[in-house]
Amino acid sequence: MTDSFQKSFRSSGRPAAAVFIFVLFCALLSSCQDMAIHYYNRGLDAYEDDDTTLAIDYFKKSLEVRRTDPDAHINLGCALYDQGEYELALEHFKFALDSYENDPSLHFNLAETYAALGHVQSAKTEYQFALRLDNEFVDAMVSYGKLLLETGRYKAAEEHLIEAIGLHPSHSMAFIYLGSLYARLGKYHEAANYLYRGLKTEPNSLYARLNLAYAYYKRNMYEEALQDYQRVLSRDPGNADAFFGIGRTYLAMNKLQLAEANLNKAIEHQPEFPEAFHSMGDLYARYQSYTVAVSNYRMAINQREDFPEAHIDLGRILFIIGQKTDAMDEFGKALSRRPNDPSVLFQIGQIYQEMNNTEQARSYYERAIKNTSIRPELYISIEKALREVESAR
Repeated sequence: MTDSFQKSFRSSGRPAAAVFIFVLFCALLSSCQDMAIHYYNRGLDAYEDDDTTLAIDYFKKSLEVRRTDPDAHINLGCALYDQGEYELALEHFKFALDSYENDPSLHFNLAETYAALGHVQSAKTEYQFALRLDNEFVDAMVSYGKLLLETGRYKAAEEHLIEAIGLHPSHSMAFIYLGSLYARLGKYHEAANYLYRGLKTEPNSLYARLNLAYAYYKRNMYEEALQDYQRVLSRDPGNADAFFGIGRTYLAMNKLQLAEANLNKAIEHQPEFPEAFHSMGDLYARYQSYTVAVSNYRMAINQREDFPEAHIDLGRILFIIGQKTDAMDEFGKALSRRPNDPSVLFQIGQIYQEMNNTEQARSYYERAIKNTSIRPELYISIEKALREVESAR
């Protein structure tokens, strides 16, 4: 006898919870089945009321009576996910696969859980599976786009997010992730537009607000950036990213004392923060406190292995204080980590230009410009630098 059917509820911020309507024929059900359904329905009521702790308790009681019920496993997995119990959630989603092998929502749940655990390849596989089963599954499209964005596959991320917006023009998270993508690509005007649109329907998204502030910062709209960083702190007073953003913005405004205070707060709230230590290095370089600057750059590198920008800035300071061999070693480390990164090549070219070595500068600029087709603002800067070294020859 079939006692339920599945109607999936999907949301971009959490796995898809299965909601089931039971048609009870009490005369045909055993008392055990009846209790399992009772606990299950109570679990659904608690889950819909956002009481995940109570929901977990009821779903577990339901499974104690009917251990193999895939629907209870799915909903228990969703509730566990909401509480950050990702490994346990994964076990329950996997259990349900035998019953719902071709359910795109279940594969979406698995993908979200793998992504939360940092299992990138498994998450990609499950997002792709969900989209093969339902090629208009917008939430899967958006989450997959976010994962591609976070792993540096910008073109593929852009394609998925734009397709999602085409299918669901009011999907706020698609706008937010696309705005974040454009911020990373240096398209700061487009980034601000998409993030602003996303914030209209997701006004409490700190992720969107931080990215919008960053886009303003990169456009030299410092007051607007500071306002948005402060909005983040008003909702999350200990947000290290907001303190870092404020510190970096004040540094750009040459308000060094305010910059130092906020960067220190960022590190206080998040001691493992290589970007903040990098900015502290920049700050002390402005003070010409080169020993302290070097120390902060080295701390940034110790905390983050792949940090070519810190290697470059450390090399720049080592060159200033006369440690030329060590300086060139740092430039080499930066390039070995990202040999085709146009921003790294551009920065090394700038250093050679400052040293009046125009031939080396031109060589690095030419290599940089070949790899920067998707970053128009960087392309313009490199093109300008190339003209300068050509005119100096």
